[in-house]
Amino acid sequence: MLSNQKFGLLYFPGPRALAYVNVLANQKVLPSIIITLANKRGENGIRKSRDLPFGEKLFPKYLTIEDFSKGENIPIVELDVESINHPDVISALSNSGQREWLFTGGGILKQPLFEVGIKYIHIHPGKLPEVKGSTCFYYSLLFNNTLHASVFYMTPKLDSGKALLVKPFNINIKPSDLSSEFIDYVLDPWIRASALASFIKQESYDITPLDTPSNRPCYIMHPVLRALTIKKLHSRFDVNKPEGIFDGE
Repeated sequence: MLSNQKFGLLYFPGPRALAYVNVLANQKVLPSIIITLANKRGENGIRKSRDLPFGEKLFPKYLTIEDFSKGENIPIVELDVESINHPDVISALSNSGQREWLFTGGGILKQPLFEVGIKYIHIHPGKLPEVKGSTCFYYSLLFNNTLHASVFYMTPKLDSGKALLVKPFNINIKPSDLSSEFIDYVLDPWIRASALASFIKQESYDITPLDTPSNRPCYIMHPVLRALTIKKLHSRFDVNKPEGIFDGE
């Protein structure tokens, strides 16, 4: 589990990473050091998420990584590179003295990052080990109306680490608030950040296996399938129930 001052934060600017920062601040479990990467689309993504329904709730305390660093007195190393696999990232990690890092994005980790004696915690937007890939939550919502996030230590093989926590969610969002941007910029970071909070608090969940587990990773979804997913979510909205993103199946 993550312990105060016992891990580093590998920060790739964007809504997901900033949502993690706010979880860490709220839980008072802080990294000993922050390494930031560059992301030209990161600030735009954060602005988009704040303008969407429920988006402001992702960032209740800090709106920038600089505010977090100063507010919590955490040293920060700024790297002007976008790829997680850049040699400068490997060098900074190796020289940090910290052996455990919370990963927030920047690409698929390649073998050299695993050869420097470091462990990486990742929150995956799906139910491991059954559902893999970057946009698998779209497929889960489309085919069986399920939604999960999993915490695990990464290995060189994609989404193959043993799950340390798998948290279920359900949503009830009115059609006028639902969009592909809402799913990408609010729902995705929301469930990942919530799973991170549960992991820190050492919560546990009883998870039943899926009836039809995926046998291949679910990568970028075709726009037609995205539209079908949103259409199905429209039909599932229940006006008699509270609107929002909720813990539990």
